[in-house]
Amino acid sequence: MECQACGRDVAADASSCPSCGAAIEAGQTVAAGDGGDPVDSNRQQSAQGQQPAQGQQMGGPGGNAVGQQQGLAEQLQAALSDLPLTAGAVFGTASVLLPFGLLAGAALIFLDFEPLAAAATLFFVVASFGSAETIVSTFLRGASFDSLSDVNPSDYPSVEQKLANTIDLLQTNPDAALLLLYFLGPFVLYIGGRYLSRNYAVEGEMVDHATTGTAVVAGTFPVALLLGLVFGVEELVGRLLVVGLVVPAAVGALGGLSVYAFDDDTGFTSRISGWIGVAGGLLVTFLLFDPVPDRAEAQLQEIQQQAAAAGADSVAQELSLTVPQKLVASIAGFLSTIQFQPGFGSQGTVILIAVALVTVLAGFLRAYLDRDSITTKLEAAKFGARIVLGYATGVIFLTILLPLSTIVVTMPFSPRLFAAVLPTANDLASIVLLGGVMFPAALGAAGGYLTAIYLERQGRPIR
Repeated sequence: MECQACGRDVAADASSCPSCGAAIEAGQTVAAGDGGDPVDSNRQQSAQGQQPAQGQQMGGPGGNAVGQQQGLAEQLQAALSDLPLTAGAVFGTASVLLPFGLLAGAALIFLDFEPLAAAATLFFVVASFGSAETIVSTFLRGASFDSLSDVNPSDYPSVEQKLANTIDLLQTNPDAALLLLYFLGPFVLYIGGRYLSRNYAVEGEMVDHATTGTAVVAGTFPVALLLGLVFGVEELVGRLLVVGLVVPAAVGALGGLSVYAFDDDTGFTSRISGWIGVAGGLLVTFLLFDPVPDRAEAQLQEIQQQAAAAGADSVAQELSLTVPQKLVASIAGFLSTIQFQPGFGSQGTVILIAVALVTVLAGFLRAYLDRDSITTKLEAAKFGARIVLGYATGVIFLTILLPLSTIVVTMPFSPRLFAAVLPTANDLASIVLLGGVMFPAALGAAGGYLTAIYLERQGRPIR
């Protein structure tokens, strides 16, 4: 190797020239090229390192944007690949086709003009929790009725007794008789969210369970889009966002979160405890229910006087309720009570307290059944809150049963005394979330906490 300062030969491993003493840096080794010219390996490496940068410059100013887009697409693809889209599509498709199938079957029977197109439009009304007046009016028009007010049961003497209750219900509260349609799709989505979360988000975090449940959108969105395009549904974009994305994603995520919250739970025990709470609350409502509250006494006397002057004795019969009639009224009272709307003055307050105590006892029972697993008061409260699994399903069952039973059982209440307030689609959020989830969760947790105190007094070490 040659010293660049004086030109003398030096050893390859020398750090300085023995003749002139010039320092020789290790990175500036000199080697002979093909033509005998010295080549600086440092400059060669830096030139090689600059080649990718030059390549990026050749790509133009859009090179970075393309890279970012590719990175975002890869992240999105990775996120979607983790979701059980096939299984989610099955549940999502079922949640759309079941209510649409019922509407389509009814439309094919009763409607002569474009029945499937009408069914598709009505499906979007149901799936977005719209008013059922559209559904009722559509079918009445198809049956050659101009409006609900034109339907008179007395025009049909052979079936007047059966038609009277149904037509009256549709006139006053059309949503009530159709609540099964409103519940059907969300119920399938909730069950689907639970299934997906339990089988595909094993040992995952809360966000994993929720996002896994949203995979039901893989079925709801394309099927709802197909129905809308094929049958020419109006205002499809806005409706599709709600029916195909927002509602199924929210309900599916709720199902996934329920698995996360109760992943170590024996579901059967929680359901039984919740059903006992609903049955007990309904029983005390039935026993304490009086169709004529104190504050209606003056109205009652007035009506009795008017009836007596007309020579009618039907009012006395109305005030003597049969067991089925009182049971139907008790269901209405129970559903109102658990939404903290007891009504009936002091009578409603007593019923609210009684139902709350029964719910607390259900939470106590649920926690006590797993007393061997309780080490802290917080654990006991969690066990008690799990009655919500059965309580919510019991409340949903009663919500569907109430209008159907009202059609079968004559409810002879004067609107000036008491009217069984039937639920509608607009009430579903309050009924399910407030009455079926928050009410039992809070009171059930209180019951579980009391279980911990009871066990502590029995000598169990509870923190």
